Amino acid sequence: MEWFCRLSEQVADRYRALPVSTRIACLVLSVAVLGGLIMLWGGRSDGPFEPLFDGRTFSPRELAKMTAAFQTAGLKGARLADSQILIPKSNVDAYLVALDAADALPADFDDSLDEIAADSNPFASRQQTELGFRLAEQKKLARILSGMNGIDTASVQYAEIKKPGFPPTVDIRAVVAVRADGKRHLDYGEIEAIRDTVAGYVAGLDRAQVTVSDLNACRAYPGGDPADSAAASYAARAEQARLEEEFLAKIKNRLVAYPGVIVGVNVHLAEIAAPAAPAAPDSVSAACRRFAPALVSASIDLPKSYFAKICRDQCAGSEPASPDRQAQQAVEQEVKQTVERAVLALLPPPTAPMYRSPQVVVTAYEDLPPAESAAAAWSAGAVAWAADQRGPIVVALLATAGALLLVRSRRLAAAGRPDAAHKVSGDVSEDNAPANGDSVLPIPPNAQPNILEISRVIQENPQAAAEAVRRWLSKAA
Repeated sequence: MEWFCRLSEQVADRYRALPVSTRIACLVLSVAVLGGLIMLWGGRSDGPFEPLFDGRTFSPRELAKMTAAFQTAGLKGARLADSQILIPKSNVDAYLVALDAADALPADFDDSLDEIAADSNPFASRQQTELGFRLAEQKKLARILSGMNGIDTASVQYAEIKKPGFPPTVDIRAVVAVRADGKRHLDYGEIEAIRDTVAGYVAGLDRAQVTVSDLNACRAYPGGDPADSAAASYAARAEQARLEEEFLAKIKNRLVAYPGVIVGVNVHLAEIAAPAAPAAPDSVSAACRRFAPALVSASIDLPKSYFAKICRDQCAGSEPASPDRQAQQAVEQEVKQTVERAVLALLPPPTAPMYRSPQVVVTAYEDLPPAESAAAAWSAGAVAWAADQRGPIVVALLATAGALLLVRSRRLAAAGRPDAAHKVSGDVSEDNAPANGDSVLPIPPNAQPNILEISRVIQENPQAAAEAVRRWLSKAA
């Protein structure tokens, strides 16, 4: 410990010998280094790691759900490596519990549950064995539905009801509770996809016996009879949305040469009764309803700046150079007629009851300034980035401030050396008195010493001059 004490004393002496600015710079740098080490150590997790689920790789969607589940449970030790999740060995149970609580387990995680359910006990009854199989199948089907795009969680329950008779029949019904991402409601396409998936997975299940419950909308969609009015309205809305999207894409592709155009499409449907099949008059297809577009209308909005640009281009080589109001109105009317004819060629003709309704309406609108400039968007992004990276930015600022203080202290020390030498020479002439008490003519501190004055002091009292030189040399050393 003696060498440590000597080393600490030397370090303390050297630190006290430094200027004040250098001491401050050293303190700032020490605090910055200590803060960086604390931040680095805080992000580490103790203990070795092991891959989750025996090194299985996950999709980006599964990784996002699992990471969110870990953050919700306050677990920050997991790491991502090559589409795998590494977790601390000492805390595996906590991570599995967090995944189960957030319903973030992978889609095929129930394979082990299926194996456990399939291991029948020789003393178990047939009903217990079938119940184990059914529970495993329900969980696996729920995982499949949860993996659909736009579906957050799903739960499936189905039951079999055996009816007596000869031959005996079995009635199978299923209920699917689904919650979409966010707070949105399920659309008709998603409901039909869920119903078809469940009907295809469960053997002997008719899709008409599958009820889909939208948890966000607090509404149930039974399969029922296709001739039911509710089912027909769902099908009509889905067909209307499909046709509107199709005609909207066609019109936008046709008007791509017009900048700033706004297109809106509305489709009115008419019900067409499908003819009954003679061989199967009682079949479900005899009652199915079909829909056809009765009227497809479109609303086209063009910016007024486009008409002004065309007028300026037409009047570029004529007099007057600026177009008048009548010329601009004529150009606007001509462009509107051209657009109307182009859009009418893409739409089907309306039926007789809706023949009088206009199909295409073309209007003009005033151009509005952009809501946010590029500079404002860039500044908002920079502020958000700085807020996310505030820790490293603070450490970098502290390190920069310490470096600037250190450079400034060195410059001040280098600039102050001539003043220090002058101060030492003044101290020699003032503090050093002769040993025998003889008085010596002191050199004024503000005056510049010259050779004649120094030689005169040496001649009058050589001993005092020698003592002063000796002290000056000791101080300089």
